[in-house]
Amino acid sequence: MKADWDLSANWSITFANWVARIVEIILRNELIKLIGLKSLTKAEATSIPSRERPVAPFFLADHKVLLVHGQLLPIVSDYGENTSQIQTYIVHVLKPERSNFLGAEDLENWHKSFLPNTTLDTGEPRMLYSYKEAISGFAARLTPEELGPQATHFSVKGSSSECWIQVFTSLIRPLQIQECHHGQEDGTQVVTYQDGLAMAKVIGAQSFKQGNTTIPPTDIDQGHGTHVAGIAAGNFVDNAEVLGQAPGRAAGMAPKAFISVYKVCWKDIGCESSGILAGIDKAIQDGVHILQMSFGARPPYLPNSFDDDEVAVATYSAMQKGIFPCTAAGNNGPDLETLSHAAPWDMVVGATTTDRRIRATVTLGNGKQFHGESAYQPKTVTNKFLPLVFPGSNGRSDQLSCKNNSLNGFNVRNKIVMCYVGDIENTEKGDFVRNAGGAGMILMNFDVLGFTTSSEPHPLPVSHVSDKDAIQIRDYFATNSTPTAKITFGGTIFGVRPAPALAYFSSRGPARYNGNIVKPDVTAPGVNILAAWPVEVGPFPSGLKRKTFNFLSGTSMATPHVSGIVALIMSKLKNDNKRQWSTSEIQSALITTANTFDLDGRPIFDEATLNNSANILQRGAGQVNVTNAMDPGLLITSKTDDYVAYLCGIFLIAARQCKSSPKKQYPVY
Repeated sequence: MKADWDLSANWSITFANWVARIVEIILRNELIKLIGLKSLTKAEATSIPSRERPVAPFFLADHKVLLVHGQLLPIVSDYGENTSQIQTYIVHVLKPERSNFLGAEDLENWHKSFLPNTTLDTGEPRMLYSYKEAISGFAARLTPEELGPQATHFSVKGSSSECWIQVFTSLIRPLQIQECHHGQEDGTQVVTYQDGLAMAKVIGAQSFKQGNTTIPPTDIDQGHGTHVAGIAAGNFVDNAEVLGQAPGRAAGMAPKAFISVYKVCWKDIGCESSGILAGIDKAIQDGVHILQMSFGARPPYLPNSFDDDEVAVATYSAMQKGIFPCTAAGNNGPDLETLSHAAPWDMVVGATTTDRRIRATVTLGNGKQFHGESAYQPKTVTNKFLPLVFPGSNGRSDQLSCKNNSLNGFNVRNKIVMCYVGDIENTEKGDFVRNAGGAGMILMNFDVLGFTTSSEPHPLPVSHVSDKDAIQIRDYFATNSTPTAKITFGGTIFGVRPAPALAYFSSRGPARYNGNIVKPDVTAPGVNILAAWPVEVGPFPSGLKRKTFNFLSGTSMATPHVSGIVALIMSKLKNDNKRQWSTSEIQSALITTANTFDLDGRPIFDEATLNNSANILQRGAGQVNVTNAMDPGLLITSKTDDYVAYLCGIFLIAARQCKSSPKKQYPVY
């Protein structure tokens, strides 16, 4: 059977299925009623058009089966590849009754039995991953043509059971690594440096890339993982700084915690769902306590239901085993309904600013001053006014953003160039301005970026200013025949207000598919965070520094703050010989003790606006408070049965059809 719509490469299809013989046991009548069909023979099942096959099971717990309605949906690829090409599919299967796999190899062989053969014509293996804990299933390479009747029905070789399956689809979207740009805390920097004895902190490191688990899990090409790990559990390090800024003693949130690394994000392909599931699967097998996940989807690939949220299915399995899932809200703000994660069992974290700035001040020829930021603050910069030039004044987008070759035809030599944020990395703009002969750059926010600025290691003198200040600078340029400006540096400044404030990029709720449960849960520092970095940054790296750091911004930076706090809570309970809290109890402690007011007692400000405070759909319960979370006074527990009832409500399934049979339990593997 050939689908009559375009299917694209690189998408993960979730096959949720069940063993046909399940209808012969206690739930037979209920399943048949819900499906709305009689018991089907193999021929009858395969003859049903794919758009009409009504249900597929979502396996919830050891003894519960939840059926969800769905259909095969068309997906358009980012890459535009031909549908006849090999695609990656994620297949969910329920293990046959009374089966007993001896080990991982036995399980993988059973998974391979679902495939037409074990290798492609190229000799590459079809099977990418055989999952054991995160989901019951596997990831494999197939073509849409090969999914014809097999998308409806698989025979399980070596078993008298048969599996009838329904297909759910979603793009293997490159869950982009959260974009970063800079930072630190209120006087306490959050950094690690793995050197000498510190190497014992990282107790394991594994990689997962398109089925390949032998690639060295290094971070030299990205830095993101190093930075995140340092925030969560970096050791104490003296004399930490970035280009001389924000100097001091650095430490992660839980400096005595151990780190096990699962590299699932790659510079060339992003973070594929199949690899993410493999990483979570291995982490569960390894017995980790916390899943620290700083990745998330971007529009238009944000999850619209639990059917296409592979991560939520995997973290549900982790939660059942007492592992705390901590996820980034995403960097898709300030629009509403832009969350990358929204499952109620996931801790979803937004990003806020601190009270620290790395000050770089713009002074115009009329005497007005505007405070911006930059990590690179050379002492040799001139204090005299220079001509101000704005190549984007003609409205052309490439010149507004100072993209490569966009400055051709403009005389920018020994001038300060005005450039808007966007399209390319901010430090790249500086490279193009410097290469064109520019003496400095004013990096300007546009409206939706509001007041959120970055302290980046630029290649020349720069000041990154807010949208409000950019408007005044632009007006000055437009109303003066010979506009001038200068950039001066003020170093590291503390006590800036308002703080904390919600960063413009922090993704906001609501997430309608989760039943309007409030997400994000809390916010944490995520703007200009100082932490470990694999290489030396700045325009003139010496190559001699052994301890290197960088400023980055993103909900990726906020999330490990909360992961570290969770580690502290678990450690304190153990040291005090107290009962360990469940994942939902820890989540409730963080939520109920969060601060909704800033350091001055005012409602937390939303930097994407001129003067509005952030509401509950934007900042969740508020800024996480580590001290209060240790002793919340009240703990709220959500058990597996609660989540089952919740999912039944989400999928509008009658409560009686979600209850487990007192006579029989149906295991999920």
